Amino acid sequence: MTRRLVSVDDAFNVPDNLNVRDVNLPDRLQDTALSATFAPKWKASTAYTAGQNVTAPDGNVVRAKANFTSSPLYDSSNWEYGTIPGGANVPTAKSATDTRAGVWEYTHNSKTGYLYHLLAGSNFGGGAIFAIGHDADDGTGTALLAEKANGKGLVIDQRSTKTSASAYGFHATNASTAAPLVRLEQVVTDAAPALQVLALGSPGTDQVLASFGDGSGTAGRIYGDTGQLRWMRNVEVRDKNSSTLSRITVRGDDGVANPSPVHHDRTGIEFRTYAGSGTSYWPKRVFHTGTQLKIQGSATVVGVGTVPGAWVDGLTFEFNTGAAKLGFYGATPAAKPTGVAVDAAAIHAALVTLGLIAA
Repeated sequence: MTRRLVSVDDAFNVPDNLNVRDVNLPDRLQDTALSATFAPKWKASTAYTAGQNVTAPDGNVVRAKANFTSSPLYDSSNWEYGTIPGGANVPTAKSATDTRAGVWEYTHNSKTGYLYHLLAGSNFGGGAIFAIGHDADDGTGTALLAEKANGKGLVIDQRSTKTSASAYGFHATNASTAAPLVRLEQVVTDAAPALQVLALGSPGTDQVLASFGDGSGTAGRIYGDTGQLRWMRNVEVRDKNSSTLSRITVRGDDGVANPSPVHHDRTGIEFRTYAGSGTSYWPKRVFHTGTQLKIQGSATVVGVGTVPGAWVDGLTFEFNTGAAKLGFYGATPAAKPTGVAVDAAAIHAALVTLGLIAA
């Protein structure tokens, strides 16, 4: 049998004078078999039936809306995004009447491998490997990870092969003036931490766990080796409301039964020293009010969180119109005595005025 080469045109059409016996073609190349696997290209002046799938000139798989014959030019109004042939459960568009949970539903039920494995080669030069655009204003999310088992939801494994400081594992930018970029919520009582940041292994000296900055550079850091916070900007603590003071507290660690805390709020600094028995503490404070600054102590011991019934003045400073006054042991602050005669009576009177001795 003589064999000859046959040339075809760009549309893979064979010459008109060539006889081809379809029965001799392999089954996998028959028109019916091909259409079951691939959506054929759209053709002009061709009869189509409702639901028939083709590949449109723009490369999308589309489905005929009704029975019709195509025009010489492709008309998108006759088509809708359809299904991949042979995959009725994998629509490329989901209608309002489609009540299934997802447009695409695949299950990977193996301990190894991936459901999707997308790679960007070394010559990948722009755009994104995977992109989602969300244009709906109905409050729905762009992506949902429904975590129902003891697996990790989203894992970013940043490898040591990354050497650029700007090759971030996770990068998010916010151009909105209304919506926060990240929001974390706890929705049950006694929920686990919404955010946990750890420096595992053996952190190096001054290893930075978290860094914060502004237009002027680094604003602060948290260090992984010590947990220390270093801040290079002003820190402001405001009261919750007019009747509830906000404070900064320093105390012993969780293993200390009687921690002797130190509190700092907008009225001053308060020290609580364990009294040596039970849950009693001696409160002391440096307190300011109006033109006065006082060093005070509680008249009695109290619980660690109990407000003393009365404070006793030990020393009172008063600064008014540039004149400094002092008062000891609860005495009304007085100016420095001047012109005191060098005799016992005058010195005695000056000391009584300051409250250093009683009359």
